[in-house]
Amino acid sequence: MDVLVVAFTGDDAPGLVHALAEVVSDHGGNWESSHMVSWHGVFAGTLVVSAERDRCEALAEDLRALDGMLQVTVHHASGTPERPHAQSLHLDVVGGDHPGIVEDIAAAIARPRVNVRCLDSESRPAAADGAHEFHVHAELEVGADVDVAAWGEELRSRGEAVGVTVDLVPVED
Repeated sequence: MDVLVVAFTGDDAPGLVHALAEVVSDHGGNWESSHMVSWHGVFAGTLVVSAERDRCEALAEDLRALDGMLQVTVHHASGTPERPHAQSLHLDVVGGDHPGIVEDIAAAIARPRVNVRCLDSESRPAAADGAHEFHVHAELEVGADVDVAAWGEELRSRGEAVGVTVDLVPVED
């Protein structure tokens, strides 16, 4: 079996998930995982599908041809890179919404042996005063040779400098 990673955007309309699932099923594919969301009238997402090698190209073509999709990109996955002795961490960032938060945090975590596995963010009204708060939740994979305690202090200090709180905790098995 080959693995395809599909990224797509389209005008939000009822039936898009069913249309995606139908194409996958028609080609004997297995829907492995996905993340989809509607923002401001645009439906966007990612989808991981496994399928027999000889069916992948037709599957990719039919996904690209779906009605209502603005763009569909299909990549053949090359496999999961070996990351020996990696530890998983949750990163949570919360603070008053202002430009540059994601760039500041991304710069702080960009280093060898640290990989962002998942990142979600949103701006929403704060409970107390209605001002907008920005929330980031990320799952990180960190090499065993990284001093997580020292790095966590560095992240918290950098967060304070830009007006956000940073929490870095190990993922429980």
